Amino acid sequence: MECPNTVTIRSGAGVTVFSMDDAGDLWFREDWNPGIDMVVIDLEGGERVSGGNEYLHAPSITLSWLDSPFNLDRLLNRTVHIPLSYSEEHEDHATNFYYGEHLDFDNVYIKFVERDGDRFRVRVTGKTIDIESDVQGDMTVEIDTYVSFVDRNSPPVYQPPRTVDGIGDFVNDEWRWECTTKYADHQVEVRLSSQGDRFDKFARYAQKVVRQELVSLETLRENIKSELPNLKWKFDNFNVVPNFDASEFVPETLTITEADKKSDAIHLYVFLTHPKSGTDNWILRYSNSELYSLEWIPDR
Repeated sequence: MECPNTVTIRSGAGVTVFSMDDAGDLWFREDWNPGIDMVVIDLEGGERVSGGNEYLHAPSITLSWLDSPFNLDRLLNRTVHIPLSYSEEHEDHATNFYYGEHLDFDNVYIKFVERDGDRFRVRVTGKTIDIESDVQGDMTVEIDTYVSFVDRNSPPVYQPPRTVDGIGDFVNDEWRWECTTKYADHQVEVRLSSQGDRFDKFARYAQKVVRQELVSLETLRENIKSELPNLKWKFDNFNVVPNFDASEFVPETLTITEADKKSDAIHLYVFLTHPKSGTDNWILRYSNSELYSLEWIPDR
């Protein structure tokens, strides 16, 4: 049977189908438990095929589980079950379904049904909260696609520091460039994606943000104020009284990356805290300088 290479989402509003972008990544790293590995699958949705909400872009999915130890030759015909999105043992999410915002992805089954070298066909099923309709319930998700093994355990090669006028010296690690600087009156960490040869492009954008020419602190606060009412359903779910003053949010990290392989847009993620309420994990998302969303990821 030919692989459709799609993700299908069934909600109270109907059925939405997206294509999948190329093959997902399958990789592993050593866990803190001796002899145990953390195995991870990263999947990216592509174009909308049918149905759905035009304001909800294709989902990104992360799946992870513990193996003892990881062995590529033991995957074919194997089924992995991840009952809950949040792992109490690791105090972190084992799965994530990003669909406009980060959602829990529960009762996940991953079946490895075909193999061609380091490439596997996988079928994934699971459920998440229904955000496509007004129905109080779940959306079911079905994915039929490919993943390819990626070796991320080789020693990384780091580049020498690079200086950006008005910001400072950026140091490189495996995934990003980092520098601590001032944004308005707040000390922030600026992170530029190191994927691809985009440093100069991202650095120029970062300069404009730090200089308050793009996405100023005043703009942040206006955007927070306008977006907070859209999170009422989440405040209700977690019994939070939403007495938030936009001026009390503190920016901590500015992350700048490319939207995707098919777009020249730059994405800015502003990570914030709200010290007065003791909450963090607030994220303002921008495409170029246009607001995309405000998200709050509750502490467990």
